[in-house]
This record gives sequence, C-alpha cells and structure tokens, in this order.
Amino acid sequence: ANSDKPDSIGATNIITDDVMIAFGVAGHAKFGLTYEGGLSHAMAGLGVPFVVMMGGLLSFKKFDFGYDIHSYIEYPDPESPCGRQYDCEHCVRANEYMTVDMVLDHLKKIM
Repeated sequence: ANSDKPDSIGATNIITDDVMIAFGVAGHAKFGLTYEGGLSHAMAGLGVPFVVMMGGLLSFKKFDFGYDIHSYIEYPDPESPCGRQYDCEHCVRANEYMTVDMVLDHLKKIM
C-alpha cells in the first residue's frame, strides 16, 4: 500500500514533517496510533488516547513515564530497551514483533 493511502476504510494517514500540522490534526482525533515521541506526549496533554508502539528504543515501564490515557505496546525482550539511536537488529525485531492484531487489541482498550 502507498504510504499516502489509508489501508483501512474510514482511516486517514496523516503524513507531514510539520509538527504543528501533526499536533493540530491529531488534536481533533478520537484516538490514534503512533510510535513513542512528541506526538504521544502532546496528545496525552490534549486528552486524546493513543496506542503507542514502543519498539525497542524506550520502555515506559523501565523509565517510569507514560500516560493512563494511552495504551502501550512493548517488545518483551531482555535487551529492551536498547537505547540506540539507529535501527539496530534488536529494534528491527521489536518492530516486526508488533502485529495488526496487537494494535487492534490495544485500540479496543482505549476506545
């Protein structure tokens, strides 16, 4: 699928390099899906629940951050989080670990 086309009926992919546009659009959402980063923090502040895919870089449990409004998908591996700032093999495995079914289960928790 093209990255600029929704994979699901009724879904809209927002692709932008402008953080103000991303926050503005996502701030009107009923819920969302993102990797851990600035968008997840901004949406918590605006009260918009998100499923946050942690991948292998960070762990909200180990670093004691996270928001009750969000649902987090973490990679259950002893190497997690690795903290590397590049796509290491561990982070590739972490991203491959997360499935559409996992995302749907987490979306059901926040909807």
